[in-house]
Amino acid sequence: MTTSDGPLQPGEEQAIRAALLTGDPYEQWRPIQRAALAGASAAALVPDLLPLLASEKWAPCTTLYHDFSGHDVIARSAMQAIESIGVPPPVEPLRALLADERVFLLPEASYDQGAYIGDYSSEEIAPAGFAARLVPLFGDDAPQFAVDLARAALREHRLIWEPATLTLTRILKRTPDDPRIRTAIFGLAKRQDAVTPSTSRGFALRDLGRLLVRITAA
Repeated sequence: MTTSDGPLQPGEEQAIRAALLTGDPYEQWRPIQRAALAGASAAALVPDLLPLLASEKWAPCTTLYHDFSGHDVIARSAMQAIESIGVPPPVEPLRALLADERVFLLPEASYDQGAYIGDYSSEEIAPAGFAARLVPLFGDDAPQFAVDLARAALREHRLIWEPATLTLTRILKRTPDDPRIRTAIFGLAKRQDAVTPSTSRGFALRDLGRLLVRITAA
């Protein structure tokens, strides 16, 4: 399968869907890239892409176009493809991902003078963090996830609480009068770790609460 630009052609949607179900990261990687390049014409594939946000797999750089791109993390690529398509995913599966507390450790490619020499470092990914980035696709309906994002904002790992907090900020700015987002942020802001913060997460929650106060007073 090629990774050409432009809308999906007849038969491509079925071929991509079948490839995504193989479980083989290399077989999944090219269809994910094709869906991303197809934009809105790949909207029907969003429900098939969403479960891949919880994938622990990666396509090694040695199987991709060249050795200088690093490994391609399937979960990140799937999230980016949905962003490129621009269509919100199904509500309940996304909500389940926001509640996912797992953090995966994946190998990261290392290089010497531009040549791939092996996996001597690693990176972490979190399904909930990727899911939080997709919530703004719902536009004015995004506040329906306010409680889910507030819960994610209380997780210990930065890869979860930080994207959740940033998404709450975006939603508040877009829909400042929605009581769901106001209530969720108020609940976070009155926590002791936000009132007298001593951690990065606490300071982020404090700043979120201060933004709510400024918007309310405007």
